[in-house]
Amino acid sequence: MQKLLKQRVSISGRTTGTVTLLVCFALLTGCGAETEPTGSVSGNITYNGNPLTEGLVNIYSASRSVVGTAEIDTEGHFEFEKPIATGDYQVYISPPPPPAPPEPGQPPLKIKPPQKIPQKYRAANTTDLKITITAGANELSLPLSD
Repeated sequence: MQKLLKQRVSISGRTTGTVTLLVCFALLTGCGAETEPTGSVSGNITYNGNPLTEGLVNIYSASRSVVGTAEIDTEGHFEFEKPIATGDYQVYISPPPPPAPPEPGQPPLKIKPPQKIPQKYRAANTTDLKITITAGANELSLPLSD
């Protein structure tokens, strides 16, 4: 009986030690990954004072590459679908993608020439548009000029 009692205490002691180690490990490493603060991003874009009515607004960071792209609507408004991590970014503007070709047997699409976007705003390494995204809502005004 005494041998059985000693064996039970020994197992119980090992179990307690294991549980203690697991609790300490969880406290030291944390229970989950910490997330970066983010902000929602939307705004308006103009070219020489008039709304830019087509294209894509791209947010870029050298350490993160392109972190988001938003389509410009016919009023010059854009809105990113997902929040973006807070920090400093460059913004560049891409022309709209070409339309899909017509289905076989359909008449060819009338393609209007894209709105002019100055060359300096078309690449991350030439743009001078810089923004800082903060936690919460970020409403941007992006004026382009020649």
